[in-house]
Amino acid sequence: MKRSENIIKVLMAVLAVSGCIRDDIHDEYPIPVTNEWYRIVTTDTISTAQMISSISGSFSIPLGPDMVHTSFQYHSVNGSDTVTLSGAVCWPVGMEICSAIWLDSHIFSTGWYECPSQTPQPGMIISSCNNYVFIGADYQGQGLSRNLPHPYLNTVLKASQSIDCFKAALTLIRDTGPTLERDYDTYNVGYSLGGAVAMGIARQVELNPQLQSIMHIRKSFCGGGPYDQNALFRHFLKTPDENLDYPIEFLCAVISLHRSYNSCIRQYSYSSLFTDKLLNSGVIEQLETHEYTTSQINNMLSRSGCTSLRDILTPQVLNQESEVYRDIIDEIKKLDLTTGWSPSIPILFRHSKADTYVPIECMESVQANMHDNPNITYQTIESGSHFEEGIRFYISFLAGAY
Repeated sequence: MKRSENIIKVLMAVLAVSGCIRDDIHDEYPIPVTNEWYRIVTTDTISTAQMISSISGSFSIPLGPDMVHTSFQYHSVNGSDTVTLSGAVCWPVGMEICSAIWLDSHIFSTGWYECPSQTPQPGMIISSCNNYVFIGADYQGQGLSRNLPHPYLNTVLKASQSIDCFKAALTLIRDTGPTLERDYDTYNVGYSLGGAVAMGIARQVELNPQLQSIMHIRKSFCGGGPYDQNALFRHFLKTPDENLDYPIEFLCAVISLHRSYNSCIRQYSYSSLFTDKLLNSGVIEQLETHEYTTSQINNMLSRSGCTSLRDILTPQVLNQESEVYRDIIDEIKKLDLTTGWSPSIPILFRHSKADTYVPIECMESVQANMHDNPNITYQTIESGSHFEEGIRFYISFLAGAY
């Protein structure tokens, strides 16, 4: 088997296990101030073969050097609350000088273990092959914060917490890792929900220029992300009775609005937002244990007959004249990453026209609102599902496309 084919098999295995198979804003969402405190939790040495052998059998192909994998804790905030979260940093064994960092925003996942400190990520393989340092945040509710509420589709909060993770990781690297070059480059990368988180990171760096002196972002790469959740909602609202390939995203989108800091959706009970069919199915209770993957929760929804917007959301939520609908749209607009800034640091967006999870309207909203910004590149892929495009997105880095 050719090396490139092996790489594809390895990435497919890692993507499957990591879940892919499936001022203005500062007033509402202030950038948290981090004291850059961290505590190392575990350190280990891993190789690509070791990562894959525990998932899908043994691979003896040398894709890259072994990696020093360190899980750590750090402080961040959620609204007015200080929270302790976790993340992971990896660097090739024997690395003495670090010239580039891969800042990874992982895909949407609901299991507490579907995160960089617990589960192999595609960016770890790419970092190994390219001699990068990998930094990845566990989203709140995952890793060592498994008992905290999960913000699900709140990409603004996740971006803020990921920036805090990056700061803490830099401290860890300087204390125990390779020497950072003075002008190291950071590649800010994410696919699916991670694509929107990566865009959120880029946005916050542009709105807070002092962050760039710390983060050194050279370029951002955002694939298949819900950058404008209003566009996502409008797309599927056209056909509320149609079965969805990924109904979990609307369940989690509304829950994330309900628990967001200072959200007006908090005034509504779940019975005002979700149908009796959904509430009686027990799926929300299973979701909130953080024990099940997105695919498992999605299958639970399907078995419960909750496969369309009308199965999940109450008539009031779907009624565009209702107060609750207007409140939801107002809260969704606060998560819109496509307005209020203009990138000066290069950023690439990539999306498949055939994506039935996150429709291409989300990237088209970026194009409409960012106009002809010369620092933005758009790649429209003619075919391929959300999962298939996710594989191609990551393989393109190994193939030297970027």
